[in-house]
Amino acid sequence: EVDKILEPYAEKTYQRSLDKYIKLGVDEKTAKEEAYADVVREFEQGFQGWEYKFNTVASSRGDYPFITVTAGIGKYLHAECKAQGQGEEKKKKTSAFPKDCFFV
Repeated sequence: EVDKILEPYAEKTYQRSLDKYIKLGVDEKTAKEEAYADVVREFEQGFQGWEYKFNTVASSRGDYPFITVTAGIGKYLHAECKAQGQGEEKKKKTSAFPKDCFFV
């Protein structure tokens, strides 16, 4: 339930970024959009780090860990998980692990 676990940290990032943009004199609508974009970028970087670590850790037997990350249970703005894959635009690929499970 990664969305529930990370949600409080996402909210802190959002508030910190929002305060930063407002102090810079950015209008409120743009400040909210940019603060949200900061949260999304932070999540992308974090998940990319997880995927890299999960996909490069092998055992002495040559197998890889099977990891499942669930998301979609949180009820607030930042209870989200990236699902588009990673890489350049129009070349995005989903990685083998962790397996992302989304609840509807």
